[in-house]
Amino acid sequence: MLTRQEALQLVDRYISSTDKRKHVVAVSAIMKSIAKSIGANEDEWELVGLLHDLDYDLIKGDMHRHGLVAAEMLKRKLRESCLHAIRAHDYRSGVKPKSAVDNALIATDCVWFLVVRATLATPQKKTRELNLGTLKKAFESESLPAYLRNGILMCKDVGLTLDQFLRLVLTAIPDDVVTSSDDL
Repeated sequence: MLTRQEALQLVDRYISSTDKRKHVVAVSAIMKSIAKSIGANEDEWELVGLLHDLDYDLIKGDMHRHGLVAAEMLKRKLRESCLHAIRAHDYRSGVKPKSAVDNALIATDCVWFLVVRATLATPQKKTRELNLGTLKKAFESESLPAYLRNGILMCKDVGLTLDQFLRLVLTAIPDDVVTSSDDL
């Protein structure tokens, strides 16, 4: 299995966007935190979060291939359960989630957009200004697309309530990782 350092080197090599790199680092931190809270393999879940968008530049907008190409790139570097989570994290790939790590990655990937929206709505535009109420208000907003809301609610399939999940997110995300609306 890859080390975190080797995974970060792959991220630097294959992901050109600074905002996308921030996204995968934040998703990996949240995934590690979820794994710790439910007794799953923290190192594997962190790598899944870090590498789930590895193919983003390579697929050139063909989202039906998103996750599939990344999993192929990572064959023999991650366990099959991790590769499946990467394949299943975007519904457009057609791969259905079937495990806790799959559901956690979907929920975490979706919650990132909620964090970005909520951060951009704070006066200082800083993630450290967020709290549970701010995130819940953003979650309940009618402008949040249904696929994001439904994805976030997959936290329940991991054994977390929405409040537990959002609290975990707040404690896991690095300070001020959101800097622009390009993250949306």
